[in-house]
Amino acid sequence: MPEPQSSEKSTIDRLHPIPFPAWLRLRFDDAQPRRLAQGIDAPLLVVHDRGDDEVAFEEGEELVRNWPGAEMVETAGLGHYRPLRDAATIERVIGFLDAAPVSDQDRRLPPSTPARTRK
Repeated sequence: MPEPQSSEKSTIDRLHPIPFPAWLRLRFDDAQPRRLAQGIDAPLLVVHDRGDDEVAFEEGEELVRNWPGAEMVETAGLGHYRPLRDAATIERVIGFLDAAPVSDQDRRLPPSTPARTRK
């Protein structure tokens, strides 16, 4: 993906016009996951819909290409937010999380409290 010219705003700048706090010494563009992905060693599952009208599908593909070991779940007809409510997508995400390795640090965390069942 070509870098934005200095005179044009990136998609992220148009969608998130509030700058990062100066103390971070970081531009919002510099925090884009695809730029940081190569240095990250953690499992990643990207769920992206071909019809997403807020984030181009190609951006999800690029992130997966740049993030070592990342996986992509492609949905169709769900747009930007509905994958969060799609049963098949939720099952896929749960399967990914169940299969994720657990670090020694995670093993030392106290177990979570079971959720209450709604009546």
